[in-house]
Amino acid sequence: LGPISVSDHQFQFTMPSEDVNFWLYFQEASYTITLNVSPANSGWTNISPWQSSYRYGDTVTLSATPNQDFHFVEWLDENNEPISFLDEFEFIVPPNDVALTARFSTLSTENFDKQRAVKLFPNPTRSILNIEAEETIASISILDMTGRIIQHISLNKNSTLLDLSAYSSGVYLIQINTEKQSYTERVKVSH
Repeated sequence: LGPISVSDHQFQFTMPSEDVNFWLYFQEASYTITLNVSPANSGWTNISPWQSSYRYGDTVTLSATPNQDFHFVEWLDENNEPISFLDEFEFIVPPNDVALTARFSTLSTENFDKQRAVKLFPNPTRSILNIEAEETIASISILDMTGRIIQHISLNKNSTLLDLSAYSSGVYLIQINTEKQSYTERVKVSH
């Protein structure tokens, strides 16, 4: 009986009549992290520490830096779902290869006018936060101050009420996404 190479997690073996010795060699699984930028040439990304591959559970720091006339908006996963709204955050390597995208937006007078068109009140709040926008709000994310998404809400309207009474007292980031604009505001919850 010669060497047998197995790449599957299961292996079936029929025992012969004579004694058999087994030597098992395990190869540690490693995964890659690919960083992308959207739109092209809007900024650059960094991963620290940089390695060609990582182990499941490793912690790396991802950072995104905008080029001139751009600002950072969010980090997206492979399904274009937001995973952080902080330009620098710690990412824990999952048990698979992953591609993440740093999304940027242009800085323009038009964008600043749209940002002013989004209103959150009262701030600070004890419970209910009113959100109003001139454009249709596609989604709202509530994040803690480390950038971890606590709640993500899909909408299709210009205003909504968020009940924050279940949240502990503290400061949270409210990310409002319209079809054309992303807007982030700090909101203080105090009971």
